[in-house]
Amino acid sequence: MTAMGKITQVNTKDVLVSVVRSGACCGDCGSCSGCSGQTVDVRAVCDIDVTVGSIVEIQSRSGYVLLGMLVIFLLPVFLPVISYSVICGYNITAAWIAAVILFVMSAAAVRYISVSDKYLNKVRPKVVRVLNKK
Repeated sequence: MTAMGKITQVNTKDVLVSVVRSGACCGDCGSCSGCSGQTVDVRAVCDIDVTVGSIVEIQSRSGYVLLGMLVIFLLPVFLPVISYSVICGYNITAAWIAAVILFVMSAAAVRYISVSDKYLNKVRPKVVRVLNKK
């Protein structure tokens, strides 16, 4: 995923980039009036020389973002439902217990991933190039 934005703050190894929000309308905000040109501040890793006011392109690794979304939204829902469906034909109490245990385990996995530095560093956007330097 890529976006263009304006540098608003420069720190040692990261920058704050103001990006115009684009949603399902693909940047044509007049067609859906969903985002109305709002900006979002994004903290991005920056290994190149930039200054405040520079227009840059930032990029994040889509695969890891999609994996995180899958884990956060699907794992806690589908894993307990599937386990309940499979086990309920044998023993309804065991099915409920398995569903609750799998839900708790899924929630723990989501929590672990959401605070994992390894994962956060992989999904964190990076400045890939300067479009115009101020």
